[in-house]
Order: sequence, then structure tokens, then C-alpha cells
Amino acid sequence: MLKDKKVVILGDRDGAPGPAIEECVKTASAEAVKEVVDPEVYDEQVGMMEMGFPVEEIAAEMVQFR
Repeated sequence: MLKDKKVVILGDRDGAPGPAIEECVKTASAEAVKEVVDPEVYDEQVGMMEMGFPVEEIAAEMVQFR
């Protein structure tokens, strides 16, 4: 499913650090794309978006893939 695809790791979630996610992505024959951004800019631009999403519903749906 991910063969020859690029996967962008936006941030650590649920206690899984970026390097661990990267290693998992590599096993699926995909390339992990990581860039370091200013944490304040990330929080300003992305952090507040979380408040608009039904986080619990999304987490419940993701259980099937974990």
C-alpha cells in the first residue's frame, strides 16, 4: 500500500516518537519525509486545528489499523 510512496510525519502522537514512526514506514517500502519546524509556528498553525476535530472518534477509527 505504501510502496514507493512518501509519508510525511507531522508530529509525535500517542507517545510514539517520530523516529519510531519512521522505522515503521520504512518496513512498508515507503520514504519518511521529516523536517524540523519551529514548534511555535507548528502550534500556531496546526495545534489549534485539533480542537475542531472529533479526536475521540478519529482515535476509535484508527484502532483497527494499529
